Amino acid sequence: MGKEMKKIRKKHSLRQLFIAFMIIFLLSIAALSIVIAITIMKAPRLKLEDVQPDGYRTSVLDTDGNVVLTLTGEESNRIYVGLKYIPKNLQNAVVAIEDERFYSHPGIDLKGIIRAAWTGISTGHFSQGASTITQQLLKNNVLTSWTSEQTFLEKVERKIQEQYLALVLETYADKKWILENYLNTINLGGGNWGVETASRYYFDKDVSALTLSECAVLAGITKNPTTYNPLRNPEENAKRRDKTLRNMLSLGFISQESYDEAMNDDVYARIAEAHQNRTGAEIFSYFEDALIYSVLTDLQEKLGLDEDEAWNLIYRGGLTIESTEDSRIQSICEEEMNNEGNFNTDAQASIVVIDTESGAVRAMVGGRGEKTASLIYNRAISSVRQPGSTIKILGEYAAGIESGTITLGTVIDDAPYSYSNGTEIHNSNGLYGGMTTVRNAIAQSDNIVAYKCFEELGTEEVFSSIQNFGISTLTDEDKVEALALGGTANGVTNLEMTAAYSSLGRSGEYMNPFYYTKIYDHEGNLLIDNVPESRRTVKKETAALLTSALESVITEGTGIDADFNGVAIAGKSGTTTGARDAWFIGYSPYLSCGVWGGYDDNQNQSDTGYVKRLWKNVMSRSHEPYSYAAFSGTEDLVAVKICTKCGKLAVDGLCDKTVQGDVTATEYFVRGTQPKTSCDCHVSVDICTSNWERAGRYCPDSSVVTRVYLKSATEGTADEEYVIPESLTRGSCSAHTHFWNSWFSSGSSSSSKKDEDEKEDSSAHSGQGSGSQSSGGSSSGEDHEGSSSSSGSQSGSGSSFRDWWTGLFGGSEESSESEAAEDYTGGSGSSQGYASGYGSSENDTAGYGNSEGYTAGSGSSQGYAAGSGNSGDYTAGSSSSGGYAAGYGNSGDYTAGSGSYWYGDGADESEDTDSENENESGDQDYWIGWWQ
Repeated sequence: MGKEMKKIRKKHSLRQLFIAFMIIFLLSIAALSIVIAITIMKAPRLKLEDVQPDGYRTSVLDTDGNVVLTLTGEESNRIYVGLKYIPKNLQNAVVAIEDERFYSHPGIDLKGIIRAAWTGISTGHFSQGASTITQQLLKNNVLTSWTSEQTFLEKVERKIQEQYLALVLETYADKKWILENYLNTINLGGGNWGVETASRYYFDKDVSALTLSECAVLAGITKNPTTYNPLRNPEENAKRRDKTLRNMLSLGFISQESYDEAMNDDVYARIAEAHQNRTGAEIFSYFEDALIYSVLTDLQEKLGLDEDEAWNLIYRGGLTIESTEDSRIQSICEEEMNNEGNFNTDAQASIVVIDTESGAVRAMVGGRGEKTASLIYNRAISSVRQPGSTIKILGEYAAGIESGTITLGTVIDDAPYSYSNGTEIHNSNGLYGGMTTVRNAIAQSDNIVAYKCFEELGTEEVFSSIQNFGISTLTDEDKVEALALGGTANGVTNLEMTAAYSSLGRSGEYMNPFYYTKIYDHEGNLLIDNVPESRRTVKKETAALLTSALESVITEGTGIDADFNGVAIAGKSGTTTGARDAWFIGYSPYLSCGVWGGYDDNQNQSDTGYVKRLWKNVMSRSHEPYSYAAFSGTEDLVAVKICTKCGKLAVDGLCDKTVQGDVTATEYFVRGTQPKTSCDCHVSVDICTSNWERAGRYCPDSSVVTRVYLKSATEGTADEEYVIPESLTRGSCSAHTHFWNSWFSSGSSSSSKKDEDEKEDSSAHSGQGSGSQSSGGSSSGEDHEGSSSSSGSQSGSGSSFRDWWTGLFGGSEESSESEAAEDYTGGSGSSQGYASGYGSSENDTAGYGNSEGYTAGSGSSQGYAAGSGNSGDYTAGSSSSGGYAAGYGNSGDYTAGSGSYWYGDGADESEDTDSENENESGDQDYWIGWWQ
């Protein structure tokens, strides 16, 4: 009885214990369920965009579409690629090594969980994972706090949420979408995220080109990116790769043949080789520095992002930026900047190259020496320096031509001048050029002419013109006289100056310089279409005129050292006080380039020639692919030949024959602004070479030369020595005061070469009624005239008594150039009437007309003549004002000096009178003429 009671009590106790256990178990299950339910309720709401990776590598493309720069932030070195571009072998390799039942489970793998739990219970180590690809995707992109878990409960909580969300995700997304995002998310070592980035890093090729062996290498990394890194630990990765290939074979993903081939592949040798060919850390170029800051600004201004958001988008947004960088030109600029042969100084420099047609920045270098870091000080955009003479073009010259105040042919006196406070203005060469055209002032960088233009226009107009060219650094402090010659309160940047000059090559249309054309997000959607702003700075005619003047700078002015062949180029140099800043800015129809040079601490420079060498070398090399092109615009202008000493229409034979040389030039004008009147600043003077006095009426033509002088000039200028001497403005030659002086002077046509040369050099044939011309004696013919020039100094053979005597007896073959003829006239109609001649006919005369009546100097103003005849009426000096004449004959009436108060035997009284001639002089002249 006792034993049975004990058995009953024992069974009852066991039953109670079981019931208690079950109650506890059920309560535990209930409690666990409540905990799980609460944990699930705490799980984040699932959105598909949250599951996708959010850090992508940004790529910068050059003008040829090549990637020249990649930008990555933390976990953002990623290039997203669609599943269709990922090899099937890589997809299968990842599934085989990470989640072999991926295509069959609903998001969690119960078999895997049980296996992992059993392994953990039996061994005491719960290291074997049971996470599916779906769970891992959620872990990496949604439940990212796992990296900071510190307790087992935190891990359990995250695992419960992970499994729950995996089940939810697979109800919204298919397996392909999940696998694609997973393959673009995973960390594959070396800072590479996603299979595309890793493929380029390890194998130097796109993921789509990977072999089976290479796919297995990448798949093997995912378990532990550090331990299985194929570069750092190729042996460990090889073990993982082999396991991946075995799993693929057992699952039927590959054939035995493919497996064997992959196992025998020496893939790690290729990885090592690819790594050796890859450069180290990427350092941005100066252009890329400027590009990134430009994109940063535009993301804020155009998309409304704050600065942190903009930086995050640049480094993690997976942007594709189509830049304006021309990698070929960028390389040229960097090579020339670092070529020590271009420099004879340790000064700094910067280069900017802009596409003239579009305004796009093509290249930029912000300093000399190796660039060792990114986003550093860039002298091309950040250094604000004094512009010197380069500002004149944008200021007074652009404003003056645009308003019609000046033209390129306007003449301004380059003479000593001062600022309003009395400070003297000096040209760089220390000289004063005198009357100077605006074109020449631009070519020679004349300061005084520039300042006078500035003074004429006024400070406000010049200031506004410069600002209109995009110079943003000017302030109201710059509204002073110093602005005329480039003195500014702050300075200017190379980028803005180059952009300003490029507008002239674009017919006056200014374009804001820009570094990129389009920005796309990581899915290929257009974020920003960067259409540059444009505006007109000057009329196209003004731009064409300034371009033409800037061409002269290079061909004949201060920029001659920058000249090169192959394309039309225009440019301007600029140097500040002490050569602290040196500039050369210029352009072609294709490219515009600005070069600045100087010390960062603003010290003086001893030589500035390097800026022109840099400019020439960069531009000549950059233009090699281009064909020749000229500037357009001058076809709409009027071309006029002007005198560069007065700016008026040039007079042929005068302005081109001055003692300064040929001072004419063909200049362009806007239609309607060209000069209408002729030169009035030159005077032509006949000079007797016997004593270099002004030629008188008795000077033999063989001694007379003509010179063209300036009428006046400012003292101290280069023109001063070319003004007509005072001695030539009064009186006349003192050596030839009587008519017979010319008889005994050598006047034959065979006069010395020296005299002929002097006549030619001295502009002897003047277009203003002065000058001389030699007939060289008469030749056979019916009616031969000597000279009808306005001065009429004419020398034929036999002008002296010796020659007349020789002619009287038939002359000689050596000296005579005339033959028998009926009518010969010398000097007829001339203003002074110097004439002589002889012939071999029966009657030899000097300056005679026809057989009936021979006339010399008929109608002349002074009437010096000699004539003879043998019949009829013979007249010399008929109707002359001076009435000096000589003649002889043997019959009829002989008259000398007809029209004077005195008249010869048998002469009729004339109504013409000349108060200067008295009877005594008539008597003298008669006998002189008779004995001739």
